[in-house]
Amino acid sequence: MNFLLERLFPSIIWSVKTEQPSIYLTFDDGPHPIYTPKILEILNRKNAKASFFLIGNRAIKHKKIVQLIYEQKHTIGIHSQNHPYMIFKTTKTLQQEIDRSISIVTDITSQKPAYFRPPYGYFTPKLIKLVHDRGLQFVMWTHMTYDFADKVSEKKIYCNIRKNMKRGTILVFHDGHRNSNRTVSILPEIIDIIKDHNMLCSNL
Repeated sequence: MNFLLERLFPSIIWSVKTEQPSIYLTFDDGPHPIYTPKILEILNRKNAKASFFLIGNRAIKHKKIVQLIYEQKHTIGIHSQNHPYMIFKTTKTLQQEIDRSISIVTDITSQKPAYFRPPYGYFTPKLIKLVHDRGLQFVMWTHMTYDFADKVSEKKIYCNIRKNMKRGTILVFHDGHRNSNRTVSILPEIIDIIKDHNMLCSNL
């Protein structure tokens, strides 16, 4: 399915074209006051980098965590203001969701974010255009880890990640989900798996 979507929407980043042996860790739905700092500590301890796609109304509540992400030189992208389904929305609503979250992150970090990922992975050509009109790159993913899904076991997550050890692969995790405690617990092993394949954990 990703191959077909890549052909239909070539302006979207589905994987990273790189000469480096890198896997790209990304985290959606944060920042969370408990899980995000724990993830940052693991990344720091493991000498790994990641990209965080933040929800605007959470970022404004947890400014110090956003600053910490930025200071530790991880990449910050936006994931809308309120995490709605961004299909069947008016242009005005979409503009507000994008512009408000850009403004919040820019105010906190003094740097405009460069990346956008749509909530739930749903998008339309209109949304793509609105994002690109604002100078942002539209980012999806190569592999969804399903770290949030109760029915997907840790063993299955590890197995699927091993199958996706391709240079430039973008992996999706969640630091603001009700199951993000599991993400925290499995992240060290995942980073070790990536390193065992002689890959780096990189940010966009």
